[in-house]
Amino acid sequence: MKTILVVDDEVDIAATLAEFLELSGYRVVVAHDGREGLQKALEATPDLVITDLMMPHMDGDELVARLRENAATKEIPVVMMSATRRLFVAPYLRKPFRADQLLKTVEEALTAPSG
Repeated sequence: MKTILVVDDEVDIAATLAEFLELSGYRVVVAHDGREGLQKALEATPDLVITDLMMPHMDGDELVARLRENAATKEIPVVMMSATRRLFVAPYLRKPFRADQLLKTVEEALTAPSG
């Protein structure tokens, strides 16, 4: 079973994502800011990270940068979520998004070649 780390300071969004992904067959770990997300990524070594962009303590950009600095987490695919329009290098979900968009993005990120 693949593990997905969901990082979002909006508790309701994180809970909804976690529930939907669990019902879709994934193990889910949740964090509510980038700092907690980094800690949980180091502990759980997830197969995928889905993170919000704007969060307290450490935003999504810094979280991704810190993940890329660590040998244990540098290859983990990341999907960025945000309500703002922005050009991303990582796969991106614009809030609000539909369940089918979430699953399609997750499946594509998990099967994409790394690098």
